[in-house]
Amino acid sequence: MISREWDIYSFITFICIGIIISQLFKIALKCNKKKYSNLIYFIIFLIMTFFASFRLVYNDVGGVDADHYIDYLLYGDKVAFSFNKIIYFNGYEYFFYNLLFIIGKVTTNYHTLFIIIYSLISYSYIKLVKDSKVEYKSYIILTLILLPYLKSFNLIRNAFAIALLILAIENLKEKKNIKFFIFSILAILSHYMSAFILVFYIANIFFNSKFYNNKILICRKNTIIFTISVSILILIFYNLIYNFFSQSGFSGYIDLEISLLGYMPYIFVYILMIIFQKDLVDTLKNKNTIIYFNLITFFIVTFPLILKIGAASRMVYYFEHYFIIMLAYIYEVLLKKIKIKDKPLINFIVAIFVFAWITFIIYKIHYSYGLMPYIFTFKY
Repeated sequence: MISREWDIYSFITFICIGIIISQLFKIALKCNKKKYSNLIYFIIFLIMTFFASFRLVYNDVGGVDADHYIDYLLYGDKVAFSFNKIIYFNGYEYFFYNLLFIIGKVTTNYHTLFIIIYSLISYSYIKLVKDSKVEYKSYIILTLILLPYLKSFNLIRNAFAIALLILAIENLKEKKNIKFFIFSILAILSHYMSAFILVFYIANIFFNSKFYNNKILICRKNTIIFTISVSILILIFYNLIYNFFSQSGFSGYIDLEISLLGYMPYIFVYILMIIFQKDLVDTLKNKNTIIYFNLITFFIVTFPLILKIGAASRMVYYFEHYFIIMLAYIYEVLLKKIKIKDKPLINFIVAIFVFAWITFIIYKIHYSYGLMPYIFTFKY
């Protein structure tokens, strides 16, 4: 009988996939010819989609929550549209579960469902890296994308919604508001936690204002004061927000046990953002990706509130991809500040830390997420 347990061969397989993907990203980002770079991105797409789609899901192996979605594919009913349920975030999400229902009418092969879901997830990851315009020298940092990718084996619906939000944010970055709202609504109707994007949309208007850019973002000290002040101010609404969450479909995502230690890497990245703020902001503005800085700032100022509510464990997953991209930008800035002779040593040290962090996270979640053993199969 197959059961959840640590499996060294699965671990080695995961690490190899991460290294292969990061190396391919390096080649694609370095390539000057669009035709060849797109070919590399397509290879990455095939690897990520194929590897995730043709895995065994059985007895909590292959993703604990994955069994639920396969059962819905086989036995689930159509979800009726209810505006009252949606505004209170109650009931099954209309878009995602009806997608499962429709696919289930065509086939009972869950690999087909996974191909559709992971095609979107893989495409969104690739689009984020491609549109971020990070330099190929940061490919070591991009290995960390393996972590949200592996988490998607369990958090399938979250990952699907996040993929839609990545596309929404990319369109917002290009000022394509209609497409932004279309993808945002689809994301919300796939996972209600995605509703934060509407709050961010309003916050981003302020982040793009002349006052914020000329008075706050231009000065490290003002940015720190702003972050702390807004974080404290938001806590005033704790009782109101908590009561709403507890009486809505979010009730299952609050009051969860939280370890602040697990969020220290995200706080560390934000500290680095402040340290390298001037160079980082200039880089992001030149690449038209300042919205990523705004997203992380939005997360940081709301973090004390979602931490107090006990909802941080799921919410941070929505921002994890942008922390990775931001860390790649920071690494890019750092490499420009150090001597050429020291770069190999810095690359080696960073690679060790990246490998250590990936190992730590995989070991930490392998059982609760049902990641191991990974078994490749076409059977269903």
